[in-house]
Amino acid sequence: MTTNILSLCAYNNNDFIEKCRDIVAEYEREVYQVDLSEWDNCKSPIERMLWCSLRTIQKLSDIPVAEPCDCPGCQTQDTYHLTEGIDIEPQHKIDKYTVDIRLILSWINRKQHPYKYCKSVLLVEADSQEWHERTEKERRYEKKRDRYLLSEGYKVIHYTGKEILDQPLKTAIEILTILTKDSHRFCIYGGDKDDAE
Repeated sequence: MTTNILSLCAYNNNDFIEKCRDIVAEYEREVYQVDLSEWDNCKSPIERMLWCSLRTIQKLSDIPVAEPCDCPGCQTQDTYHLTEGIDIEPQHKIDKYTVDIRLILSWINRKQHPYKYCKSVLLVEADSQEWHERTEKERRYEKKRDRYLLSEGYKVIHYTGKEILDQPLKTAIEILTILTKDSHRFCIYGGDKDDAE
């Protein structure tokens, strides 16, 4: 299936969400097993639009969905790693906090011998006064959560609801470019990278 990214931008917001969801559903059927229950985990229309945009750019970039690895080493250890690709999880719990979207990029560094498993985690918050209560108490909670997540080594980025609504695909490209920056393994469709390994 060929999708022109500019044609997606012509849809109004509700049509855009449904069109992106159709693309992701076809993506699931044709290539990878994307769990569309993630759609239901998104709490607001803005989070759904961002999730759809991220999955659409992931598909257009030909980056697989990361799955739990079934290698023998992982089966004997308490920890496991993911196959190469991107895992996107809305409403992800980290200790007592919930983040709007957690992205994990996993890849194998083939420049080292033996090969090294690597991962990068990025947390994204979709801030919208229309869908999130913005009282002083809520703002204090968000600042406290961000400080905690930063102290635990997570990268946290925020986008306004207006940024996501006005340019959902540009926002997704920017997020995935930030996520994949250190891997030198994947090119993001519409991003600045010209080459990957």
